[in-house]
Amino acid sequence: MQMRDVAREASVAIGTLYRYVGSKDELLLICLERYIELARELVASEPNKTDTLESIERRLRDSAGLLSESPNLCSAFVTALVSTDPATASVKDRISEATAPLLADALGTTDPAAIRILGHVFYSALVRSVGGENIDIGDEVAAVAVALNLGSD
Repeated sequence: MQMRDVAREASVAIGTLYRYVGSKDELLLICLERYIELARELVASEPNKTDTLESIERRLRDSAGLLSESPNLCSAFVTALVSTDPATASVKDRISEATAPLLADALGTTDPAAIRILGHVFYSALVRSVGGENIDIGDEVAAVAVALNLGSD
């Protein structure tokens, strides 16, 4: 993806696009931030949420659905997340802030340590998936949820 292509698709001048976003990585992270918001809405709207392992795993899979279905987009998100571009710092902070409640909603816990650990596992699984490993992000995080004794079989 090139910024010129994005500008053309949005029917705006490239200068206008750069007025609102400083780089391609920043634009990708803004898209990831929106995806996290949508995933949280999906998880929060699930009727009859229970804290069984099956329910937790389903909510995590639902949250990671787009990432699993769009490997190129997932790869671009991971690349943007590890970018050293200073323009991305504030968006990365907002993504971190948005991810914790998503995991809390999906896992049915408010334990900050568990949420932090699972966030790291989620990120690690994401990177491993982009790196070519055939893994299910939901399975990875659910396995750690079991280890942390979240949910019940």
